[in-house]
Amino acid sequence: AILDIGCYGMSFCRLIAGRANDRLFAEPLELEAVGHLDPQTQTDMWTTALMRFEGDITAKASAALRVDAGRFGMIYGEKGRIEVSNPWHCNEQFKIHLDDGSRSETITADTSRPLFCYEVDSFARELRGTPVGVKEVAMRYDDTLGNMKALDLWRAELGLRYEADLNR
Repeated sequence: AILDIGCYGMSFCRLIAGRANDRLFAEPLELEAVGHLDPQTQTDMWTTALMRFEGDITAKASAALRVDAGRFGMIYGEKGRIEVSNPWHCNEQFKIHLDDGSRSETITADTSRPLFCYEVDSFARELRGTPVGVKEVAMRYDDTLGNMKALDLWRAELGLRYEADLNR
């Protein structure tokens, strides 16, 4: 579950924590996880990671193979929250709600291009020497590596190891 779909939630958490600190992404300072390993296959069937980032930002990411853990992202702040429907595909809506009731707005995502087109574009730009800009939202090489390291921490918390891990 972690390496199949957990990467999306982890990337989302790292993106939001990074942007809150004026960076493209952030690495978790602490990570604790719970989950269930299938006793026969040693596959992580469901799991949740709790993380702490710089600036006392906390985040939770869940991934499950046989349980519907939902497909949404929620960002809570001091004044309200942002709900992101299906952030892994960005094909729906963003809802902004202020706690004092002064604002509730729905923004429909631009779906004129498939999401993977943006990933291909940013990858090609980075290959040409033009990395993702500070105000853009896209993954860079170092972000991809950081995401994999965070996923490795998540797996380690569950005791989920692969044969390839032994060679490190």
